[in-house]
Parts: sequence; structure tokens; C-alpha cells
Amino acid sequence: MGKKKLQSSFFGGYFTFSKAQLFNKYIIVSVAFLCWMLFFDKNSFPANYKLGKSIDKLETAKADYEKKIVQARIEKKDIEENKEKYAREKYLMHRDNEDVIVIEKSKK
Repeated sequence: MGKKKLQSSFFGGYFTFSKAQLFNKYIIVSVAFLCWMLFFDKNSFPANYKLGKSIDKLETAKADYEKKIVQARIEKKDIEENKEKYAREKYLMHRDNEDVIVIEKSKK
């Protein structure tokens, strides 16, 4: 069987292509486009992967800072309510005629 020739009706039949040639051109263009989009484009796969990793790091850092903010607010409230107790426990301050004993709770 011979190859059938396709004629382009748009150009009035000036160009003739076989089905294999058309198929190969589309495949080549598709693969080139896919490679371009995956590796060379601004929004390529490696760039998105790096951005995703940095977003994860930033979200964990944000969660840590939020925990620290909560702790700082608790400490601020404690300081405002009882300054003397805070100074004695945190900085081990005491008067000349007394001893300060600090008992820490174990964290479990």
C-alpha cells in the first residue's frame, strides 16, 4: 500500500504531506513545548519545587514564631501582675537577709 498524500485545502494544494510527516511534526512540537514548560519556563517544575520547599520552611517558622508570641504574652501578663515574683524567679534577685529557692516544674 502506498502512502496517502494529504493536500492542504487552505493553500490550494501547493503543499502535500504524508500522515507520518504530520504526526512527527506534532510530536516534535509537543515534546519541545512540554520540555520548555517543564524545565525552561519561569514557572517550571524545579522552580515550583524550590518555591514549595521555601513555603514549607516559612510556614514552620511562622508556627514557631506564633508559639513564641503566645509565650511572650503569657510572660508579659505574669510580669505585669507580679513584678517582684518574676524578678525573684527569673533573675534570682533577693534581699540581703533572705535566700531564694526556685523549684522548677518538670516538662513531660
